[in-house]
Amino acid sequence: QALSEFISRLDSLAGSSALSARDHEVPRRGDVAQPSTTLSGRFAAAQEEHDDDQKEEEEDEEEVEEKTEEEVNAANELEITRIQWTPTRLLVSAPMPMPSNRVMRRFKRHVRAGRLVVVHFADEEGHWLPSASTAKYVHDALAGVIREGLLLAGRRFEFLAYSSSQLREHSAWFWAGPEAAGSATAGAERVPGADEVRREMGEFQSVRVVAKHAARISQCFSATRRAVEVPRSQCRRIEDIYTQDGKYMFSDGCGRMSPALAEQVRVALELEDVPCALQVRFGGAKGMLVVCPAMAAAEDTEGPLLELRPSQ
Repeated sequence: QALSEFISRLDSLAGSSALSARDHEVPRRGDVAQPSTTLSGRFAAAQEEHDDDQKEEEEDEEEVEEKTEEEVNAANELEITRIQWTPTRLLVSAPMPMPSNRVMRRFKRHVRAGRLVVVHFADEEGHWLPSASTAKYVHDALAGVIREGLLLAGRRFEFLAYSSSQLREHSAWFWAGPEAAGSATAGAERVPGADEVRREMGEFQSVRVVAKHAARISQCFSATRRAVEVPRSQCRRIEDIYTQDGKYMFSDGCGRMSPALAEQVRVALELEDVPCALQVRFGGAKGMLVVCPAMAAAEDTEGPLLELRPSQ
């Protein structure tokens, strides 16, 4: 009786199961494959659906990565108008993306309003002006542009500065300061002049040599990525390291930073590892910064620290 009851239960289970003997048959030649509704078929369909979902997720991740890269490029580039000056005319080009620098980021709103331009000096055919040119009218015209600026579209663009690469290409940065009194609309944001923009670049009063003074200013226009802002209260001045006779310097252009500041830079630039050395441009100073573990003790009370040397 128990055996017969066991067999009847097996029969009932076999009738309710989706498995059938046909699933285990070896297909014969000429058989046509039919959509499977068995457990193995449902498993294959579920696996296929899972693969499709995974593929869609990967595509979404690629789109996010592409968007992030575009956002990064947009944050590090600004559109700048380029003007070609010749002895007889001005040629204005459409704004083109250029790698940003500290000055462009500091005055981003005014830069986007077209107040910062690049002026390239050339002859009528677009070639460099010959350095040995003795034409007095060319010399006078160039001197007038540098001293008085350019009048274009109702704005006067004044000479601002130049970078080392621009000097080789016979070009320079020009800035459009505030318009004449009464020309600005009510409630408009105050526009700084060229002198004020230069003062915002850093303190260069101690650099009395003209060529070196201009070179220090040009460092502010080097293409850089913005990292972190360090308040003046967290900046220190330390002396350079010399030999005992003072003949040789071992710390030329090399300052120090605390480990916490290096970590902030890693987060800001999205680096995988904490940098142990950086090449920086900071308030008129230039050169290298290396991590000093000994500065970690003062971070609890003073925060991330930056130490610069006179050679920078």
